[in-house]
Amino acid sequence: MTIDLLSADWSRFAEKLRQNGYALLRAANPKLLVTDKGAADPNIIAATLLCRSLTHFKAVRILLSEGLVVEARTIVRNCLENAFWLAAIATPAECDEALRRMGDAELFTRQQIGQFAMQLRGEHGAEENEALGEAMRKFKGLKGSSGPTPKELAKLGPFASTYLFYAEYSRDAHPTLHSLARYLSRLDEGGEVVRCLNAVPSGREGDEFTIQHACQAVLSAMFAANDIWTAGEAIRLTQLAEEYSSLGGLGTVAEVA
Repeated sequence: MTIDLLSADWSRFAEKLRQNGYALLRAANPKLLVTDKGAADPNIIAATLLCRSLTHFKAVRILLSEGLVVEARTIVRNCLENAFWLAAIATPAECDEALRRMGDAELFTRQQIGQFAMQLRGEHGAEENEALGEAMRKFKGLKGSSGPTPKELAKLGPFASTYLFYAEYSRDAHPTLHSLARYLSRLDEGGEVVRCLNAVPSGREGDEFTIQHACQAVLSAMFAANDIWTAGEAIRLTQLAEEYSSLGGLGTVAEVA
């Protein structure tokens, strides 16, 4: 069975959606001034998350057009996670907590990498690296913590049910038995079943929804970003959601994620 991973209609809509994402950034531009706060500014964090989603989105279309479904689904997973973050930041009661945990996670990761690097150098008898030592001294007394899991993050915003999609796409993002089985197939040769390896696995049932879920994730991210910036693009986004629903045969306006 041949799976159509990227129909012409979905390809056109995906590109239209991506271009509208950049239009949203332009509409919010007065609020996207990078200051000394840098990534500590919620508006800037939201902008970088949306930029990340839009470049991911372009990659998904390219990968699907090349038949690289596993790689495309791995990136759709990232698009969903970006939407979780944006939704959490767009929720007033959760914004500060989400940003605090993002900062703590960054500190925690740097500490873990630095400690491992120092341990590794010590085990191999390497001389002390002054820059690394100085960086670790700056971290002394600071306490980081691991960031929220994707499931926890999804619950901070209104998209908890969308975590099910994230979990499904994670099965392809990681080398699970599920994803590895994609590289195996069976052929019937003269009544004899032959097991084969597929270096580039073809799509299978359900994979045709990959582009739809990518569109859903990016559209959700755009709705959340519009709320954060009060950019006044709700009508345009609702029209895109209606087009998404019509194209997907849903019959109703699509809810964000």
